[in-house]
Amino acid sequence: MPVHYDISPSLDLVVYICTEAVSTVKFFETGDKVALDTRLQPKMNVIIDFYLAELELATSDLRFAIEKMKETKQRGYEVRTAVLTKSTSLKFLGDAIRLMSHESPFDFSIFNTEKDAVRWLGLSAEDTLQFWMETRANALKPHPSEIEAYPYAMG
Repeated sequence: MPVHYDISPSLDLVVYICTEAVSTVKFFETGDKVALDTRLQPKMNVIIDFYLAELELATSDLRFAIEKMKETKQRGYEVRTAVLTKSTSLKFLGDAIRLMSHESPFDFSIFNTEKDAVRWLGLSAEDTLQFWMETRANALKPHPSEIEAYPYAMG
């Protein structure tokens, strides 16, 4: 599965780990599962780790993403999201979504390092990075050599 997630209620955090090629539909299918997870609380911070993923995207996917964000807002969730990527095209995608949707409930930014993402979210670095690395390791169990592809991965 190209999108994995875990939730830490104590950290007030949802972490998505994306691997392989990820379509917008697949990503939001996982997001729908997260929405039903009893551990989810309104206003949780979100980390989306796209470092090893390739995002499959068509123009229509931007509208789909914006509609899903509006649904999230209607359910009373306001989300602060840090995205980890090595892709410059994902940065441009983020800029496009900001321009297309002034109603987005998402406050998001895109980062190249885990530490920068955690700092921006204002979370405890040690606990957050530990949870993130554990979530990543679980997501990559079928592909253990890929964990070495992360230049900033912690032990």
